Amino acid sequence: MRWLWVLAVVLFVALLTWRASLGNPLEMERAKLHEQGFLSTWNEVIAFSPTEGQDAGSGYRSYDLAVENIKDPAVAKAFEDLDHHIPPAQEEQDVQVIRPLLAQLIEASKKPRWAILDEGHRFDPGGKAARGPYLLCVLARSDAHRGHPEMALNDLRAAARMCHQMWSNPGMYCAWGGIGREIVVLQTLNIVMSSKQNDPKFVQEGIDFVKTLPPLPNLRRSLEAECVRYLDDFQKQSTLEAWHDPDAPVTIVDRAKDIFWEGPHERKREAYVIRLRREALERLPRDPMDWEESAHAYQSVANDHMDDPFSLEFPTGTEAVASTFIHVWGTDCAYRVVELAALQTQLERLQGGAPSPSRLIDPYSHNRLLFRDHGAVFVDYSVGPDRVDNGGKGLESDPWRMDIVAGYGKSWPWK
Repeated sequence: MRWLWVLAVVLFVALLTWRASLGNPLEMERAKLHEQGFLSTWNEVIAFSPTEGQDAGSGYRSYDLAVENIKDPAVAKAFEDLDHHIPPAQEEQDVQVIRPLLAQLIEASKKPRWAILDEGHRFDPGGKAARGPYLLCVLARSDAHRGHPEMALNDLRAAARMCHQMWSNPGMYCAWGGIGREIVVLQTLNIVMSSKQNDPKFVQEGIDFVKTLPPLPNLRRSLEAECVRYLDDFQKQSTLEAWHDPDAPVTIVDRAKDIFWEGPHERKREAYVIRLRREALERLPRDPMDWEESAHAYQSVANDHMDDPFSLEFPTGTEAVASTFIHVWGTDCAYRVVELAALQTQLERLQGGAPSPSRLIDPYSHNRLLFRDHGAVFVDYSVGPDRVDNGGKGLESDPWRMDIVAGYGKSWPWK
């Protein structure tokens, strides 16, 4: 019988040797990222982020404490109501209830850095950091409605600072959160500016507001950071915990499956996900601001690997999520140029000139922005995601088939 034990030990050692010879496919992918000049570790990622420093996170902590320390039930309820997009009538009432809390939020936005990632390098789109810009836009609408447009513009300045602080943190979801909320800021700016649209000095302040918005986040760096975050997540995850029933005892058979079967399979699947992301990075255009080609890079990788053995296990939403993020980036570009063009058109009119089409370029059509005189209002607009001129009108039933519009005058003729 002794020879059976010896044989078992020899076989076990041979299996371990074979398993070790396979190497760690995730580390291999990390090495390939490094060889190709991409970011490959989180330390490299944060080197490009301004959130590091002695005061990192101070702004977020200020806001976090302001929210967590709510004692008054009425304030807590108003805060939650506003966060869930309630009707305008109730919105105005709740804004007054939480106005002191929003004042603390404005002060928090003045901090030089605002770290919003958790230990897993994740950003929660529904977390407290993400709520700030939206709530300040609600406050701005309220202040404009109450006849305080200058105060409303200051509210939006704080909201814009928060958006920038958000996308200054590394990662695709931080960038997505920041630019998505900047779109809301720019939409609110159009409402605020309309409340005092015949004052040339105030219109000029709006122009300066748009012109001084910081550059949008670097697309390439955001996508590289997200690839590294996934790679780190995969390596920290215990394969055994991932597939094993947490309520059942871990047996020797389970351990053997983890080493020789489930573990290697899971590592290969995870490495496959990283490889596809790396291939998409390879196909990104040289210009980090070329958002259309960047979206095409992710979609083309997904199309090329539809028939792969791992295709059913690959999270097919990966390329869709990245493409959507990139398109939101492009939409924010359009809102910036359209709002700037509309304000410049209004200032030209107030100064006695004849409003004319803007020379600014539509990021969707790559031609000049379109211009319409609707009688009561001059409209500058982008053709939007569908790249079709809908006459400066949005189609509410399908947001992907809408023009991106801004204009000033007595009223909107289509409302």
